[in-house]
Amino acid sequence: MAKKQQLGYKEIEERLKTFKDNATSADEIGFGLLYAFGKGERDIERYKEGKGILKNFDGLLIKGLFCYKSVPELHLQETLEQLKNDTQVLKALPKIIAVSDGKTLLAYDLREKDTYENKVERLYCDFAFFYPLMDVERVHYIEENPADVKAAEKLAKLHDELRAYNEFNSEADLHDLNIFITRLLFCFFAEDTGIFEENLFSASIRQFTKPDGSDLSEYLDAAFNVMDCSLRNSETLSIIKQFPYVNGGLFAKHIQIPKMGAKARKIIIECGELDWKDINPDIFGSMIQAVVNPEVRANQGMHYTSVPNIMNVINPLFLDELREEYKKLDEQQKQLQSELDLGALNHKDYYKACAPIEKRCKQLLLRISKMKFFDPACGSGNFLIITYKSLRLLEMDVLNIMRKCKQAQELNFIDSSCITLNQFYGIELLDFPHEVAMLSLWLAEHQMNRKFHDNFGVNTRALPLHNITQIVCGNACRIDWNTVCPHTAEEEVFVFGNPPYLGSKLQSKEQKEDISFVFHGIKNSKILDYIANWFYLGSQYIKDSKAKFAFVSTNSICQGEQVAVLWTQILKETEEILFAHTSFKWSNNAKNNAGVTVVIIGVGNKTTQSKFLFNEKQKISAENISPYLSVGSRSIVQKQIQSPKGLPKMSFGCMPYDKGYLLLNNVEYEDLIKQYPDDSKFIRRIYGSEEYINDIRRFCFWIEDNELEEALKNPVISNRIEKTRDYRLQSVDESGRKLALRPYQFREHPVLNQCIIIPRVSSERREYIPMGLLDAGTVISDSAFAVYDAPIWLFGILTSKMHMTWVKTVGGRLETRYRYSAQLCYNTFPFPTIREEKKKQIEEAAENILVTRAFYPEKTLAELYDPYKMPEDLREAHATLDDIVDSCYPGYPFANDEARLECLFKLYEKITKKKD
Repeated sequence: MAKKQQLGYKEIEERLKTFKDNATSADEIGFGLLYAFGKGERDIERYKEGKGILKNFDGLLIKGLFCYKSVPELHLQETLEQLKNDTQVLKALPKIIAVSDGKTLLAYDLREKDTYENKVERLYCDFAFFYPLMDVERVHYIEENPADVKAAEKLAKLHDELRAYNEFNSEADLHDLNIFITRLLFCFFAEDTGIFEENLFSASIRQFTKPDGSDLSEYLDAAFNVMDCSLRNSETLSIIKQFPYVNGGLFAKHIQIPKMGAKARKIIIECGELDWKDINPDIFGSMIQAVVNPEVRANQGMHYTSVPNIMNVINPLFLDELREEYKKLDEQQKQLQSELDLGALNHKDYYKACAPIEKRCKQLLLRISKMKFFDPACGSGNFLIITYKSLRLLEMDVLNIMRKCKQAQELNFIDSSCITLNQFYGIELLDFPHEVAMLSLWLAEHQMNRKFHDNFGVNTRALPLHNITQIVCGNACRIDWNTVCPHTAEEEVFVFGNPPYLGSKLQSKEQKEDISFVFHGIKNSKILDYIANWFYLGSQYIKDSKAKFAFVSTNSICQGEQVAVLWTQILKETEEILFAHTSFKWSNNAKNNAGVTVVIIGVGNKTTQSKFLFNEKQKISAENISPYLSVGSRSIVQKQIQSPKGLPKMSFGCMPYDKGYLLLNNVEYEDLIKQYPDDSKFIRRIYGSEEYINDIRRFCFWIEDNELEEALKNPVISNRIEKTRDYRLQSVDESGRKLALRPYQFREHPVLNQCIIIPRVSSERREYIPMGLLDAGTVISDSAFAVYDAPIWLFGILTSKMHMTWVKTVGGRLETRYRYSAQLCYNTFPFPTIREEKKKQIEEAAENILVTRAFYPEKTLAELYDPYKMPEDLREAHATLDDIVDSCYPGYPFANDEARLECLFKLYEKITKKKD
């Protein structure tokens, strides 16, 4: 049987469009779905001949894959329910069950227990449900706990009220405020989890303080002070003495308690009414974003990471592997239990057969107990907390297997957890989140000890707290990580986190110095995002060891020129990318949070094991993952100054450097031409990316040296030139001041011949960057690129899918939008060597695209290249060009963009080797 193809989503979309464009009988839809998701035409023919499918079934039934049946109208739901319970179908275990009457399709995923319904003609718009037909796993994402969000909002509301009611004139005042709220949070948690008597804290506020809140500050001051005293004075009030000794450093410092009124007291009481026992201690991370000074937060690059995103890091880094081992042991024990229940085993043989399982359970727990977990940008401890809790839950699952393997007299086999807080390490720059991280870990420990007691009857004393010393306050860019979390080559150490991002233009002087310190002697390191420090230091830390690291990051470190600077250093020796999540946007449960476009990248020393690339819907196995987060070659594209041999130069457009004085909008242009019609010769149409894509009319003055005297006779032009001169003279840049010598011209003043225009930025939604040909005399601004005197066949190659595949991979991004680069996208592109006949074919196909666009004069290029509105004839014109350009490359025809990229990287490696 022919092997099923792994298709890209575009290929699937095109195949499913057959249902839209052509009437398809209900009997054929099942075969059409299989073809759309990778089955070959020969496979489909064999199925129609009755080969490879289960006999005696009224429909299409492929074992382990697919069940389909055509049914009369109005019987879809009834038939689907019958198939879901059909003995023959359930025995065959298809991944998808589907029924259709030719107009509507209903489907059911047996594994996910999920249902799908859509019009047949609309399948091409929504087909992710059917990816299991290509053996692509569905990726599960953990949901947020809404209680966390509610608690964070309450604390933020309290913080805002206290800021409004008090004057905080210094950082020390704000620091005291933050500690005050942290202590409140501890007390809310303590009274709901058995550390304090139930409702001790909130009930005492309600009972012993005035409704107007006038004495609340004094009461809380006394309560907090007594929680730092192990010995109580006989003169201490009983309503204060009732609070236990806490220690742990939480109440050690005397702070200024803010003044409070009735509103603040009410909010505190409302906070106490929440059920805090099930709230994640990582609520502290959300609280920090609500309470610390927003300016400080922005400068330090704090980004609180939500629980689902943390799991997306730690699951593939280590937790999936541990859980997989647990699942194997669990299945083996359940099989023995089943044999015991059925009488196939007696109790003696059962316990004997369980002994190897119990031994492996002990080995798994011993392995976990020796692991170390290190977050070198830990903030309030989110990653460490969630990791700790996940491991404790796994430990309890493993212990539960061991309990089932033991006889009644052996059930008291455990007296404590094998996982301790001593296994968790961190570095945090700021003192407040550093303190919160330590407290958060302790609260997580208490939560898990309660669960441990509920499951195994093991009691652990809650108070007093014990300081956690392996969370260090300092600059992770300057500290030797081995002094914080020392490790040997054989120890399993997992480094993870969500370090501060901060692009080069947003970095403070100190942060730029950190970059220089970490990347000392490495060329062009000034362009790197601040987070690159953690990737480089992580690479040094795990070198030649079993340690691994994975960080959440902005996607820019895997795009454009940063790739060559950073990843050349990381991947040059023994390390490789083990897994990655491609770009996705997230927001978290912090107050006033903002969505951020990120990637997740895991790195370790080279291994023969499969690597995994995740996106929001799929998990793809690969031998290699490139630093561009694509499957295949690990080659890194270095920017090139020179144009490809034999091809014209691609240049930046012309920079006005004029504060707008040399530019005219459409109204200004019309007014000027109306008043001075003879001076239109000094004005040209100007295009940048936005003007070209959205057909915005903008103009500029374009004056040659020999025309200056005549142009200055126009008072409007003369005034604009003089203002431009003044602006340039005020420049702090010497080259800018020199431009004041010719204030009537842009910084660049080329001969305006016919040219190709390439927008520098374009939406990632578009399949193609809208490029074009402009007539001689048109000015291109510096927000676009220009190739002057270019042949039309070159335009054809640049606007092809082959070139777009290269641009999407090696070019930069602005957030998720394409950002074209001449030195990275054009100068490095592996152009094919083509004969004149092929150039002619490309030229004709490119001209056809331009002609087809001209059929829609009322539409902008933004509208023409909208993926949902693109005219079919324009789409077909591009497809024709794509096919011709593809045919110039070895490996044609290409199944998808991944195949194109593989070809391009092979050619790039060949070209660069020749240059070397």
